[in-house]
Amino acid sequence: MLDIDKQVLLSALRAVEKLHFQNVALETLLEFYKIPNWKAQRDKLAADKKIQPELRAGFHALYARASARNLIYRWLRRSYCHSTQRQTQLD
Repeated sequence: MLDIDKQVLLSALRAVEKLHFQNVALETLLEFYKIPNWKAQRDKLAADKKIQPELRAGFHALYARASARNLIYRWLRRSYCHSTQRQTQLD
């Protein structure tokens, strides 16, 4: 894997990690303040055909680059094998 590929993959992973924590924090706040139907609104927004292309356009270059070099498959395979081995060692 080239250095630039590693940088792209690490940047994507950092972004996903940050979004995960933001989502957990937001979900906690929504539940704490008892906001009605927030899950239904989230699902409706995710299914909105007008918004999906805009969201996907932001990731298009990353997807194209990763699929061109088969980065995601190799990373997932390596991560899955590593986590499976680690889980076996812990058991």
